[in-house]
Amino acid sequence: MATHMQGGLLTEGDGYSQAGMSPGAIWERLDSLHFSARDQHLAINRLHHEACAIREDAVALRECLEDAGILTNQRFLAKLHKRHFMRVCMMQPFVADAELSDVLHPHGISAAVGMYTGPVGLYSVSMTSKAMLKAGGAVLPSIRQHYPGLIYICGGIDGAEVLKSVERLAPVIGQWQPVVPMIERRRRGAAATVSGKLYVCGGWDGSKVLNTGERYDPTIGAWEPLPPMAETRDRAAAAVVNSRLYMCGGEVGTEALGTAERFDPVLSRWESLPPMQKRRSGASAAPIGGRVYMCGGECGAHFMSSVEFFDILTTSWEAVAPMLERRAAAAAAVINNKLYICGGWGGAQRLRSSERLDPEAGLWEALPPMSEVRVGAVAVAVAGKLCVFGGFGGGRCLSSAECFDPEASSWIPLPFMSESRAFAAAAVLAE
Repeated sequence: MATHMQGGLLTEGDGYSQAGMSPGAIWERLDSLHFSARDQHLAINRLHHEACAIREDAVALRECLEDAGILTNQRFLAKLHKRHFMRVCMMQPFVADAELSDVLHPHGISAAVGMYTGPVGLYSVSMTSKAMLKAGGAVLPSIRQHYPGLIYICGGIDGAEVLKSVERLAPVIGQWQPVVPMIERRRRGAAATVSGKLYVCGGWDGSKVLNTGERYDPTIGAWEPLPPMAETRDRAAAAVVNSRLYMCGGEVGTEALGTAERFDPVLSRWESLPPMQKRRSGASAAPIGGRVYMCGGECGAHFMSSVEFFDILTTSWEAVAPMLERRAAAAAAVINNKLYICGGWGGAQRLRSSERLDPEAGLWEALPPMSEVRVGAVAVAVAGKLCVFGGFGGGRCLSSAECFDPEASSWIPLPFMSESRAFAAAAVLAE
């Protein structure tokens, strides 16, 4: 009899009947399998709920141990990774004739690994064990010389609105990367780095002048607010000496400020300093040899070429040789103990000229001009070169950037920023 179905029921001609099983026995078998599958499903659900409960207990236990200071998240993850690794080794046994630390010794390939991964990558590998720390630590200083750090550009204005966006440039690979934005929008704020963290203070948020500041920690990728400054400061200048952040000058409304203050990150407080000899808004600051130099700026309708410095030992201000040109909203940085300044507004025209001060000789010298006019640009020193970004020129906010090489005494272009920015804030964070 042929195998067939009628109305979804098995007939005597199917394969089960031919195997000696009656339709009744088949249905009984199917019912048995159905109840068995249902029981297994219920058991799986019970195990799932029990696993979730155990997981919650484990999380609560970890939190209690962390709150008590007995366990850290890093130590827990390290132990967990070690147990996973040991389980894999038991499943896939092997005999190692050498350890990773044997390879990454100073005479091995640690330098090549560091050049490929950068200081952060090499540091991460080195922290996996004491042996690795010894091996990687031996070459880490030399690797840092090839990685000058990351250039951070913060806020500013794009021609339409005040920005709080941040981007950074890795000079080695020549690419811009977005960074988590600041807490507040800031135009004409001032930035500097202290102990591996980026500080941005003051400025204007589009409606008011700010006395606030914030700090970026690259290890966690987050900003945190700082205690407010003693004064609101728009167009102030920042510099760091002996791990303290100096904020000098600026303006409130149309009044230029002659005051200065400094922030101690250890004590987390601001300290007022003696006032400058001149009120300065839109001046440029630079630290050299335990001194904070303040260059140019404006006071009312008067644009200045004068320069003065604050000596942290005598806590007093002293005038030095003036610049060759009057400059406000210029960009400045220090290379090999010489102060470079470029661009800005001279009162009658926008500038693309640049000059350099030798503090020991007390003389300024003219340098080749930039490729274009830049007012409100920012500058940093990286690997012995002066890098200048953005600014206002040609009737628009700029996204272009360029670099001055003191040895070649020439300017070369840098990758364009992802956004046009004038009156931004900039600083370099070591990798």
